[in-house]
Amino acid sequence: TLDSTITAGKVEYFSYRSRSTDDSGRFSFGNVARGDYRISVFANGFSKLAITHKLRSPSDQLQLTLTRP
Repeated sequence: TLDSTITAGKVEYFSYRSRSTDDSGRFSFGNVARGDYRISVFANGFSKLAITHKLRSPSDQLQLTLTRP
């Protein structure tokens, strides 16, 4: 999942998106503006991973590794 809180003047918006991975575990989110985002990744049999990432460029790439509990 990808989520963030966006402030526009006195109004706050909550943005939330989710994706499933392909067979290789890859996923992507298109059309994402620069800013701070929380990325959460989970799969059955693994510990959930949640990070905060500052998106600086539409071409940013992250490699996330899940571990077994």
